[in-house]
Amino acid sequence: MPANYPFSRVHHVHVIVRDMAKVESFLRAIGIELTDYDHPGNYTLLEGNDAETLASIHYKFCRIDGVDLQFMSPKDDRPSRHKTFLEIRGEGVFSIGFLVDDVDAAEAKGKELGLEVQQKGRHEDGWGFTYFDTADTLGINLTVRQNPFSER
Repeated sequence: MPANYPFSRVHHVHVIVRDMAKVESFLRAIGIELTDYDHPGNYTLLEGNDAETLASIHYKFCRIDGVDLQFMSPKDDRPSRHKTFLEIRGEGVFSIGFLVDDVDAAEAKGKELGLEVQQKGRHEDGWGFTYFDTADTLGINLTVRQNPFSER
């Protein structure tokens, strides 16, 4: 793969679920503990969802061998891309996330490859994410993510 290829380092598998408590209970019973996840810092750019909508989604994750297994469940009836995906496709993998060194460059490369941006967010120090709208083709979305400086 070329050096600037954005889909070469898996960061996470993002699963949409209806009942977070049920998922958490099952995973705990087989020895996998989930942790609440809150995005650190404030968004300086957010497209495709607003901050209140993202806050209305319950996020939990665990890290297994360097890859995050993320679970998300809408907390309320607020419309969101996550809730729409759940209603249309049901529970399952929403996206595969890839770790990149420069999320803006990875987004540009994705666009160069013909991908359309579904949603994105950036924080104060430039870190953030971009979801590409690939669900109709792949059944899931592809995501690129640059970690905050504290995680690099």
